[in-house]
Amino acid sequence: MINQTIKLILQHCKQLEGTDDEERALEIAQICEFIHNGEPTRTGRIVASLLQSNEQVTYFKVKQISELLGKSEENSF
Repeated sequence: MINQTIKLILQHCKQLEGTDDEERALEIAQICEFIHNGEPTRTGRIVASLLQSNEQVTYFKVKQISELLGKSEENSF
C-alpha cells in the first residue's frame, strides 16, 4: 500500500514539475512535505487518495481534508 501511495505522490510531483525525473519528483515531494523519511505523510496520503479517486488535487482541498482529520483525531481522545 505504501509503495502505491508513494508512486501516486511521485506521479503528482512529476506533473507539477513537468518532469520525468524520479529524483526531482522525490525532492519536490519532500519539499511539499508529502514524503518524510521515505514514508508518506498525512498530506501525502491525502494527495494519493485524491489521485486514486480521480479527484482534482488542490491546496484548498488537501488543507480542508487535513483539518477535518485533525478534528476527528482530537474528538477521538
